[in-house]
Amino acid sequence: MSGPGPYHSEQSRRTPGRRPNVKSSSGPSNQPPGPSMPMPHHSVHRPTHKPKPKKKASDLVISQQLRELVPESQAYMDLLSFERKLDATIMRKRLDIQEVLKKPMKTKRKLRIFITNTSYTNQSKSPGDQLNSEECQTTWELKIEGRLLDENGQVRSDPRAPKKKFSSFFKSLIIELDKEMYGPDSNFVEWHRNPQTQETDGFQVKRPGDKPVKCTINLQLDYQPQNFKLDPRLGRLLGIHTATRPVIVTALWQYIKTNKLQDPIHRDTIKCDEYLQS
Repeated sequence: MSGPGPYHSEQSRRTPGRRPNVKSSSGPSNQPPGPSMPMPHHSVHRPTHKPKPKKKASDLVISQQLRELVPESQAYMDLLSFERKLDATIMRKRLDIQEVLKKPMKTKRKLRIFITNTSYTNQSKSPGDQLNSEECQTTWELKIEGRLLDENGQVRSDPRAPKKKFSSFFKSLIIELDKEMYGPDSNFVEWHRNPQTQETDGFQVKRPGDKPVKCTINLQLDYQPQNFKLDPRLGRLLGIHTATRPVIVTALWQYIKTNKLQDPIHRDTIKCDEYLQS
């Protein structure tokens, strides 16, 4: 035979130490891609749930035309009005609970105030000395003191308990004397609390004189937090006698919203009704 055998063909020759160039397209390559082959980026689109918009109070109100067609809808409007009042009451009670939780637990006790007055005449040190008119001048003294009592009306006698001074219960003290007897400059005695105040067990006032004097004592308690007493007419309107500033403002705002006194265009304008005007 003249042709070469199968073992001498060009396709069957192998070069020792070199692998054949084989390209495979059946599977992915295990080599990392170069700069010309970027990694595929798969983005996952998750469905976003938008929160449902909260209905406004105006959306819940039935129009006047529909109320004329359905007379029974007035019961629904009454229910909305009752719901507003209930929300205002719940908000007020929530504020009260928050204020109680902020303050420590306290025991209700009585503060008994004692007001005494004494008069005396100056005397010399030795019986043989003669006294002039200035040394024989009569002076009166006014004392205001107090004691903290327990539930049974007895003075607490526990030595381990910290004793609070009488002045620590008050924010200010004003004593007004007779203006005709002591003039406009000496008829007022004032005491006001400040950060540098030193507590005391009582207050004492001395003035010259031997005649009865009309005296007015004004004691202002130191509430924590600070309380305010409303005008009787405003108190009856809001149902509050004495309360803190947040409680009063919340009650007034609820009254404004319930009676629709806020201007719909200028929201910072409040229209006073006949009760607020009085």
